Amino acid sequence: MTVVAIEESVEYLLSSHLDEVKEGDLDAAVVTLRGYLGALVEEADAVLDFGRVVVRAMVDRARGVAGREGGRNSAEVREAAKTARDLLTLMKQEGWEGPRAVDPGSSP
Repeated sequence: MTVVAIEESVEYLLSSHLDEVKEGDLDAAVVTLRGYLGALVEEADAVLDFGRVVVRAMVDRARGVAGREGGRNSAEVREAAKTARDLLTLMKQEGWEGPRAVDPGSSP
């Protein structure tokens, strides 16, 4: 998992290209995105200051989206992509420079 991979995935899923994809064909994107979110949550747990309300709220939101069942329609995929983008932005603003060696398939 790299920051660039997450950013490119999020950019694609928030683009108009998603409108052309049949909802049944979103499974791989959903699994990948949930893996990214789970890995980002693990990173956030390790590096962010949870004493700040905005940090705690953002990580809780990401954890909830990462663990949610379903998410196979374009609206839910876009919500997950926006959540990943928002968490990634927050982490970068807080000085995070990229993930440790994290496999998106190993997240909770």
